[in-house]
Parts: sequence; structure tokens; C-alpha cells
Amino acid sequence: MRNSRPRLFSASLVVLLLSLSACSVERGAGRLVEEGNNLTQEERHAEAIPLYEQAIAQDPERSKAWFGKGNSLRGLERYEEAIDAYDKGLEIDPDEAEAWYDRGGSLIDLERYEEAIASFDKALAIDPDYSEVWSDRGVLLMELQQYEEALTSFDTALEIDADDAKTWNNRGHLMRALRRYEDAITNLDTALEIDPDLPDAWNNRGIAIALLGRHEEALTNYDKALEIDPRFARAWSNRGQSLASLERYEEALTSFNAATETDPDYSEAWNNRGVLLSILGQNLEATRSFERAVQADPDNESAANNLLRMNGNVLDPNINR
Repeated sequence: MRNSRPRLFSASLVVLLLSLSACSVERGAGRLVEEGNNLTQEERHAEAIPLYEQAIAQDPERSKAWFGKGNSLRGLERYEEAIDAYDKGLEIDPDEAEAWYDRGGSLIDLERYEEAIASFDKALAIDPDYSEVWSDRGVLLMELQQYEEALTSFDTALEIDADDAKTWNNRGHLMRALRRYEDAITNLDTALEIDPDLPDAWNNRGIAIALLGRHEEALTNYDKALEIDPRFARAWSNRGQSLASLERYEEALTSFNAATETDPDYSEAWNNRGVLLSILGQNLEATRSFERAVQADPDNESAANNLLRMNGNVLDPNINR
């Protein structure tokens, strides 16, 4: 009988020690994930990953550590590894809508659009009011030229959040793709009322106006975009296109130069520059521009055709946006 009490005490002590050990792991892994998340927010992804891995080593079932690791891997453009990390986290917690959304983002980065839409659909099945997912889903569908479905996605996003400037901008972009230019401008005006500092909306508005033949007015929009973001290569290239349409060729060349200096891999800007140089009779420099365009994007058919045709001086006249 005298030995029974110590045994009970020892058993209680073991339970207590196990509980303390579990709490220690909980606090340790949780703290590591929190520190990793802070580094990820600061875009210090290479430093964040070891913290997530330490958390996983302590607690392999901690889904947030896997999701955080996925986000940092995506930040380092290691997209396949990011998807693997999201998948491991989703095996543990399949009802995390944000993780499905982030997984879809990595699939977009790999241009696996159909799979990305499937991932977004998983997120929306969990959270039908996730407006950002609806908006990005619309962008993907637009990329796949499924315009009516894209419009439905944008409209659903705006029913949830009518003050999302980026969605209004995306809807305006879609209206432009459908050649509904006045509707595009109306949508882009709404985007800019909400966020006047959205350079993409100013650029898209400029394109829609230019497609209506109002190039002077388009220039004002491109200039607004570039005032906000001086390194906006597409706006520089579009500005060059409108200047070329107004036969202000030297100014157009300056804009195309700015576009290619800002983004040396911008194939369309190199092609536009080549077309303009050919107009100016600078065929050798035009050829070099077409070569750069094809080097940057071997699928740029306009640039490839222009390069082939240079000897005969017969060019594809299209300047691309």
C-alpha cells in the first residue's frame, strides 16, 4: 500500500511532462511559422524557408508551415516546389481556401492555366465570397479566350466587392478584347475613380481610346500611367505606338527605346521599334530589333515574319500592344 501513492504520483508526473513537451512543441513550431511569415512579408524568402522547415521538423502536421513554405518558394520563383508544399499542407487541411488560391497562383506562373482554374474552383467551393479568386479566375478565362465565362467571374467578384479597382480594370480589359471600346472606357473610369493611382488602368484606358483613333487623348493616359510608374514598359511601348500613328516618329522611337531599356525581354516593343526604324529607313538597326524580338519570344510571328522579309523590305505593318 505504501508504494501505491508514489506510483500514482509518478504516472501523473509523466502525463504532466508529456503535456509540457507538447505545449513546448506547439509554442516552438508556432513561433517559427510566425517568424517565417514576417520574413515572407518582407520578401526575405530565402531566410524564411529554413524557419518553416524547422517548424515542419517539429510538427509535420502543421499545415500553416507548409503553406508558408509554399509562399516563400513561390517568391523565389521555385514554382514546382511551391506546389508540392501547398499540396502537402492541403493533405492536412484541405479546407484552406487561401492555400488553394496561392496554389493556383503558382500554376499561373507555370502557365498551367486549366489547372490553376481548377485550384481556384476548389477555393471558391470553400469560400464562395472570395472576391480576389473570382477576379483572378476571370483573368485566366480571358487568357484562354473564354470571354463570356470571364465576364461572369468579374461580375461575381464585383457583386461581392464593388470597390475593387483591379477587377474593374480587368473587366475593362475584357471589354476591349470584345471590341466594346466605349464600355471598356466606362469600366476603366470606374477603376480610376476608386484608385486614381492604378497605372494599368490608365494604360488600358489609353489603349481603348487609341483603338477609337483618338491618339492625342491616348497619350495623356499613357503619360499618367508613366507618371505613376516610370518603369511601365507596356505604357512606353503603347505611347510609342500612338506617337507613330501621329507620325511623330522621333518621339515614338524615344518611347520604344524606353520600353526596351526598361524591359529588355519585351518582344513586342522590340518588334514595334523595328517597324518604326524601317519606316525611317534604318534597315540595319531595324533588323537588329527584329532579332531581339525573336530572341525574347520565338513565338512572336510578326517579328519573325518581319525579320524574314527585311531583305525584300516588305514588312508586317502591325505595331503590337
